[in-house]
Amino acid sequence: MRNSPLSQWKSWWITHSIQIMNQEIKLLDTVALLRAMPNENLKKGQVGTVVEVFNDEDFEVEFVDKQGRTIAMLPLKSTDLLVLQYELERA
Repeated sequence: MRNSPLSQWKSWWITHSIQIMNQEIKLLDTVALLRAMPNENLKKGQVGTVVEVFNDEDFEVEFVDKQGRTIAMLPLKSTDLLVLQYELERA
Protein backbone atom coordinates (compact mmCIF):
# COMPACT_ATOMS: atom_id res chain seq x y z
CA MET A 1 0.00 0.00 0.00
CA ARG A 2 1.36 3.44 -0.98
CA ASN A 3 1.66 6.27 1.45
CA SER A 4 -0.94 8.94 0.93
CA PRO A 5 0.21 12.45 -0.03
CA LEU A 6 -0.86 13.63 3.41
CA SER A 7 1.29 11.07 5.23
CA GLN A 8 4.23 11.87 2.93
CA TRP A 9 3.83 15.56 3.71
CA LYS A 10 3.63 14.86 7.46
CA SER A 11 6.82 12.80 7.28
CA TRP A 12 8.61 15.56 5.35
CA TRP A 13 7.40 18.22 7.82
CA ILE A 14 8.51 16.27 10.89
CA THR A 15 11.96 15.62 9.40
CA HIS A 16 12.50 19.26 8.44
CA SER A 17 11.08 20.59 11.71
CA ILE A 18 13.55 18.47 13.66
CA GLN A 19 16.40 19.75 11.48
CA ILE A 20 15.36 23.36 12.13
CA MET A 21 15.05 22.79 15.88
CA ASN A 22 18.49 21.11 16.03
CA GLN A 23 20.32 23.78 14.04
CA GLU A 24 23.43 25.28 15.57
CA ILE A 25 23.42 29.06 15.53
CA LYS A 26 26.83 30.71 15.59
CA LEU A 27 28.22 34.23 15.78
CA LEU A 28 27.85 36.07 12.45
CA ASP A 29 25.38 33.53 11.02
CA THR A 30 22.84 34.95 8.59
CA VAL A 31 19.38 34.14 9.90
CA ALA A 32 15.75 34.67 8.93
CA LEU A 33 13.04 35.64 11.38
CA LEU A 34 10.38 32.93 11.72
CA ARG A 35 7.67 35.27 13.05
CA ALA A 36 6.62 38.84 12.46
CA MET A 37 7.49 41.42 15.11
CA PRO A 38 5.29 44.42 14.24
CA ASN A 39 6.46 46.47 17.25
CA GLU A 40 9.99 46.31 15.81
CA ASN A 41 8.84 46.83 12.18
CA LEU A 42 10.15 43.36 11.30
CA LYS A 43 8.33 40.95 9.01
CA LYS A 44 8.43 37.17 9.01
CA GLY A 45 11.37 36.19 6.81
CA GLN A 46 13.38 39.34 7.55
CA VAL A 47 17.10 38.59 7.25
CA GLY A 48 19.54 39.52 9.99
CA THR A 49 22.97 38.69 11.40
CA VAL A 50 23.79 37.13 14.77
CA VAL A 51 26.01 39.67 16.54
CA GLU A 52 26.10 38.09 20.01
CA VAL A 53 25.66 34.56 21.36
CA PHE A 54 24.49 34.51 24.96
CA ASN A 55 23.96 30.73 25.17
CA ASP A 56 22.56 27.91 22.99
CA GLU A 57 19.07 29.45 23.02
CA ASP A 58 19.56 33.23 23.21
CA PHE A 59 21.09 35.55 20.61
CA GLU A 60 21.38 39.21 19.73
CA VAL A 61 20.44 39.74 16.08
CA GLU A 62 20.93 42.88 13.99
CA PHE A 63 18.59 43.68 11.11
CA VAL A 64 19.69 46.31 8.57
CA ASP A 65 18.18 48.05 5.54
CA LYS A 66 19.64 48.02 2.00
CA GLN A 67 21.95 50.90 2.89
CA GLY A 68 23.35 49.00 5.88
CA ARG A 69 21.57 51.14 8.49
CA THR A 70 20.36 49.26 11.56
CA ILE A 71 16.58 48.75 11.59
CA ALA A 72 16.57 46.79 14.85
CA MET A 73 18.95 44.97 17.16
CA LEU A 74 17.26 42.74 19.66
CA PRO A 75 17.59 39.56 21.69
CA LEU A 76 15.86 36.54 20.16
CA LYS A 77 15.41 32.87 20.95
CA SER A 78 16.70 30.12 18.66
CA THR A 79 13.06 29.13 18.05
CA ASP A 80 12.54 32.54 16.36
CA LEU A 81 15.36 32.00 13.87
CA LEU A 82 16.25 29.94 10.83
CA VAL A 83 19.92 29.75 9.81
CA LEU A 84 20.27 30.49 6.10
CA GLN A 85 22.59 28.26 4.09
CA TYR A 86 24.63 29.53 1.16
CA GLU A 87 26.44 26.30 0.37
CA LEU A 88 25.05 22.86 -0.23
CA GLU A 89 25.83 20.54 2.64
CA ARG A 90 25.63 16.78 2.32
CA ALA A 91 23.24 15.15 4.79
